Amino acid sequence: MPLHIYFEGKNSLPDMPIERDIEALFMEVRLDGCEYDQTILREVEKGQYLDHLQFIDRFGRTLPRGFLSTGTKGALALWHRTDVIVWGAEINYEAMREIVKNCTRGALLLPADNYYIECKLEDAEIDVVCWGKHYTSMHEFAEYMIEVAPYEPKESYD
Repeated sequence: MPLHIYFEGKNSLPDMPIERDIEALFMEVRLDGCEYDQTILREVEKGQYLDHLQFIDRFGRTLPRGFLSTGTKGALALWHRTDVIVWGAEINYEAMREIVKNCTRGALLLPADNYYIECKLEDAEIDVVCWGKHYTSMHEFAEYMIEVAPYEPKESYD
């Protein structure tokens, strides 16, 4: 199941509740230390997963999970709460990049805007559906997000 990305006021949404408070949603999430949890903490926070209540930050300190950035909380909630649409207005660029690269499930609702998603020189395989188009290339999706989003990609008109 791919990650589904929608734009507020532009797309028809699935019949699921929208959770606009990432902090409250994250409080309901129990992290399990899966590869996704570890990747998000390593790549976004530059830290390390310790357990469902704590993480090690970039400076080596053990902190409660409440100290994670809102972007990280949103990324983790998206993976663990596939029963809701996660409102992504507070998700930062680093978290957005890692979500697109690593998240293969869930639904994310973004404000209708263009988005910069940083790509490395080497392309990465992704699993994202936006406007009914399935993206498997990070480069192709990043180009769509900066050039066309939040509008429907022209290829889908053909």
